[in-house]
Amino acid sequence: MRQHEKTSSNPIKEALEFLKKNKRYLLSHHLPKDNNRCLTAATTKICARCAGIYISIIISILFTEQILSQPILVLFAIPGLVEWTAHRWKGISLNAEILFVNGFLMGVAYSYFLFNILRNQITIEMISIVAIYFGIFTLIILAKKKKYRKQPTSRWKV
Repeated sequence: MRQHEKTSSNPIKEALEFLKKNKRYLLSHHLPKDNNRCLTAATTKICARCAGIYISIIISILFTEQILSQPILVLFAIPGLVEWTAHRWKGISLNAEILFVNGFLMGVAYSYFLFNILRNQITIEMISIVAIYFGIFTLIILAKKKKYRKQPTSRWKV
């Protein structure tokens, strides 16, 4: 008998236990030390940037035609990219309200891409912009990892 056959596990029960144990991360992927990057609704922490993205995408649905006619909106993602870079690279942290606005602007840019993709109207310009964004993110992440590798590896006291 195989190992997984010996245990009679209930996947739904396991999923519910996991969600109960990790519920604080459902709406905010930040650790408690980064709660300043979150909005608070009652006792629930919500990632401010993500909240801005979701709300602007929902609002953008009402203005689909206007968004599709304005390709310049892809530039709205730049403040969020700059802020994310400053946070990852230099540890600069802005308040939750600014993160929400950056997220809202990013959501408008994402909506432009999303609506064009759903209409099957992808252009070479759109692909180029996405490639540039992902290239920048990749370079930042790789540079950050290289920076960490240069630091002493022994962080644990013996």
